[in-house]
Amino acid sequence: MYNEHQLGTLENYTSSSYNLADTMALLLSGPNGRYLEIGAHKPIKANNTALLELNGWTGISLELSSRMEKMWADAGRNPTIVIGDAIKFDYAGIKDKHFDFIQYDIDPAENTFKAFYQTMKANLTASFITYEHDIYRDGQGRILKSQVYDMLHNRGYIRLFEDVPVLDSPRHKHEDWYVKEELQLPFDISMTWYDWAEQHLNEFVSHTRKLVRG
Repeated sequence: MYNEHQLGTLENYTSSSYNLADTMALLLSGPNGRYLEIGAHKPIKANNTALLELNGWTGISLELSSRMEKMWADAGRNPTIVIGDAIKFDYAGIKDKHFDFIQYDIDPAENTFKAFYQTMKANLTASFITYEHDIYRDGQGRILKSQVYDMLHNRGYIRLFEDVPVLDSPRHKHEDWYVKEELQLPFDISMTWYDWAEQHLNEFVSHTRKLVRG
C-alpha cells in the first residue's frame, strides 16, 4: 500500500497527485520518458514524478528547501534531486532541451513565472507542461498566467485544460495544462478536465483522492 516515505514498487504504489498530472504524462508519453520537476517538495506524497520513475522515467527534480534533501535520499528516489533556487538554476546547461513533461510549481506565483521564463530563455521544450498559477489565492497569478499562455501559444503549444483544480477540492483551481500542437492525444480534446479525470482516475494505479466535481 501507499507509503509516503518509501517509493517501493509499482505493484504497491498508490498515487496522491493533486490532479492526475502523473497519469496524463504517462498517457501522453508512455514509459521511459524524461521529466523536469520544478518544485519537487516531498518525494512521494502529492508528487507527480514518483509514478513516472516507477515506469522507467528519469529526470531532474528541483527543490528549494534543504529539509527535503534527506527525505528524498531516504525515499529511494532518483538521485537527480537538486536542492537550490529554481530561478537561478542553469537551464542553459541542459544538453537535451526536450522533456516529455515539465512541471512548474513553486511559490509564490511570481517565482513560478520567473523560473518558467528562464526555461523559455534556455529553449527548453516539453510534450506536456503543467503550469501552477494559483489564481485562487494570488491575484497576480491571473496576470502571469495570461503571459504564459501567450508565450507558449507563440511556441506551438495549445492549452489542453485551464484552471485545473485539486481532485477533491474543486475551489482550488491552480494549474493550466499545455501540450505541443502536433501531439496525438489518446482522448477527445473537447472533453472537460472533470470528465477526463473521472475516466482515468485509476488508470495506472489506485489513487488516494476522490474526484469532487465543482
